[in-house]
Amino acid sequence: DSFLRFEIEVGPLPGTIMGNGKIDFRDRKMFVGVAKGQIIATRVPPTNGTPGITVLGDEVPQIPGKSMPLTVSDGAEYDEESGIIRAVHSGILSLVNENSIKVCAKQVIPGNIDYSPGNIKSQDAVEINGTILPGFKVKTHGDLLLGGNARSAKIKCKGNLVVKGGILGDKCKVKVSGDADFGFMEKGHLRVKGRVIIRKQAYYATIMADGEIHCTDSSQIMAGLLMSASSLNLGNVGSANSPHSLLAAGIAPGRYLRYLKMRSNLREIEQERLTFLQRYGLKQKVKQRELLEKAIGALHHDMTKLNLIPGVDPNSTDNGAEYLRTISITVQGTIYSGTELQIGN
Repeated sequence: DSFLRFEIEVGPLPGTIMGNGKIDFRDRKMFVGVAKGQIIATRVPPTNGTPGITVLGDEVPQIPGKSMPLTVSDGAEYDEESGIIRAVHSGILSLVNENSIKVCAKQVIPGNIDYSPGNIKSQDAVEINGTILPGFKVKTHGDLLLGGNARSAKIKCKGNLVVKGGILGDKCKVKVSGDADFGFMEKGHLRVKGRVIIRKQAYYATIMADGEIHCTDSSQIMAGLLMSASSLNLGNVGSANSPHSLLAAGIAPGRYLRYLKMRSNLREIEQERLTFLQRYGLKQKVKQRELLEKAIGALHHDMTKLNLIPGVDPNSTDNGAEYLRTISITVQGTIYSGTELQIGN
């Protein structure tokens, strides 16, 4: 397959698999500076490969390499003929999902996001040394490094997000185009297009990712909802007394939310039907009972028909076996009874 050969040191990408099979949890190298005209990377094209031979001497056709999608924006430019990506002007490099490169300026905010600086809307990479207080909003075009916590705040980051503290509060909503790396999360809602790194814990949190979700071996997931289009690699899940966690891998997060909504509606209608039968029995108000049973049947049908596999049409009967071949849920520590696990459909 095609790939990017970087000409500068971009540092480790947390969550990548190292040669010994372990996961790299070193801190991401944030705010890598580049000079005007400096070569950032070279896109190496895919090759056609070489045919193989079976033990009987028959030729096995090769699988040609895939062409990696590439997005270059802001202060970076791409020469298609040479494959070279260079900086148009000096600035900060932002590498999003390993195939989107941008160069932008850097904005530093020394304290908290409160009534003093107000909401932040920046076309740059942003470093905030303090905490984002409840009700405030931060929107960045590049990477965002938060030294404190995000408390019931709203964050929209089109680069990578690193939170040294935690993400806190029911009303905390975070959207990230790249990777998200944080210490802990208590409640709140996180939607990430790349990978997620959880270093300590996630309690009562909703976390959705298109990439893998990685936790350190000693981390704790409790009463949460974790959804990934890829795999989950976790530490400890649940406890003896907490509500159960729901772990889903190899699913399209948006479709899975639809599925959970249908499941919730189904339970409500089934409970309504049960209450009706307990109150009136089988013979009275037949029309209302028939409507409830019809609604239950329709929801059952829709839930069975909805395909959750990423990259497959929602109404397709494709079971996604090839895609799911590499998908897994791995728990390094203890997983408690009651935890619900789902892979694909």
